[in-house]
Amino acid sequence: RIDDKGGMKFCQDLKENNHTLEELNLRGNSLGDMFAKALSELILDTNLKKIDISCNFIEKKDANSILESLRDNPNIIDFDIRNNKIKDLALEAEINEIVTKNYQSHCEI
Repeated sequence: RIDDKGGMKFCQDLKENNHTLEELNLRGNSLGDMFAKALSELILDTNLKKIDISCNFIEKKDANSILESLRDNPNIIDFDIRNNKIKDLALEAEINEIVTKNYQSHCEI
């Protein structure tokens, strides 16, 4: 299991060294605010297309920063943030809406 600090370091390393990875699955770990901040930064500058961070400990404030980054990266076409500690269905719906639009725009190409 990856804890919050390990998840943060992992994202920082990916940001510096990844040029080919397109899918990231960190489902069911112990990821929280430090990870979410690092993931938000990674999303802004990544080749990732699919991200699964479901079943962690990400809260609403952290999900908001992820949402802002997703708005600026049209390449993310699949993003799973279910079963965290967000407790805001509207926020989760907005994330899903952005990712769905990204997916649909990729299908039109």
